[in-house]
Amino acid sequence: KGLRPEEFVTEMMNFEYYNTDGQARILSLTRGSLAFTWCQVPVIYELNGNSTWIQIEFEDGAVTEVAGTRMDTRISREIMGRTGRVRSVRIGIPADSISG
Repeated sequence: KGLRPEEFVTEMMNFEYYNTDGQARILSLTRGSLAFTWCQVPVIYELNGNSTWIQIEFEDGAVTEVAGTRMDTRISREIMGRTGRVRSVRIGIPADSISG
């Protein structure tokens, strides 16, 4: 089964996690978002209007945005290799795509 509406936060809150260097970090989540870590990289789903996208933030502050639902292999390897190069992944999904 897919994502459910009740899994998304209904008000602003903090998400605490440990990065690939073992340092405690805090991210502020906005209403309509959901977060977890994948290989110690935070992955944040955000409900939006009608588009699907992936935004990758790197350790140097650079940001890459991809339309659709696929990251390239190189970025996936960076995440799974826990290199610390990828700081976070944000995924925008249409609110009407989650099951209710």
